[in-house]
Amino acid sequence: MKLALAVALVVSVSSAEGVARPSTGSGRPAATGSGRADADPVARIVTIDAIVADARGRPLETLKAADFELREDGAVHAVDEARFVRDRARLFAIYLDEYHVSAGAASDRVRRALTAFLDSSVGPGDRVVVLKPLDSLLKIEFVEDRTAARAAIASFEGRRGDYVPRTDYERELMAGTPARLEAARAQIVWSGLDALSVHLGTFAGQRKTLIMASEPFLAPPHRRGQESLATLESAIRAATRSNVSVYALDPAEDPPAGGSSAGSSA
Repeated sequence: MKLALAVALVVSVSSAEGVARPSTGSGRPAATGSGRADADPVARIVTIDAIVADARGRPLETLKAADFELREDGAVHAVDEARFVRDRARLFAIYLDEYHVSAGAASDRVRRALTAFLDSSVGPGDRVVVLKPLDSLLKIEFVEDRTAARAAIASFEGRRGDYVPRTDYERELMAGTPARLEAARAQIVWSGLDALSVHLGTFAGQRKTLIMASEPFLAPPHRRGQESLATLESAIRAATRSNVSVYALDPAEDPPAGGSSAGSSA
């Protein structure tokens, strides 16, 4: 069960990639909408998923648009409609960014948070797939069985700062200084997220969520001739076009009591 919001966002000429964070009133993360600046202001309808429950964990079915507040960079946007959606199967893609998660405590937090998510938030009929940066998108298969997802999460261990190659691709095509390897890793992550969002967009009419487990990192600017390569901005645009809700799980430190370390960006 969840509440779906239809939100109209107006993006002005001067707007950059934005992140809008709706307030659910429950301490749980909600997906956000983002828009791209165009030559003229653009009105765009963005559907945002929010999970809202009372103190006993029961879904709130009678909330109206006026019960929600949507902010983007501090500016309040109008919520046009709120409607309760019941018993619709969803697609969840969990992206384990092993390149930008530290080994040890941070990786343990990823495993605990995502295992709890499978137990508490993935319902009957929902389908899940777990991916890492170098996994082939040609082999994506969303399944209701949680066995493979649990195994992939349980075996996850971050590799941030560890540049020892573990695959043929890394041995043959990723070499050089740590700075060059970090640039290559960032490019792989953004390309994977971009392609995964586009792939999720092929599931028309279904609710789609992408959860990325990663610590913050900076991607180096593209050099001349690399303008067509994927970036964070292109990945967000792909998710927006595909109507994919994106949640970011930052395991760098434990979330505060009653809060969550997951934020959302598309």
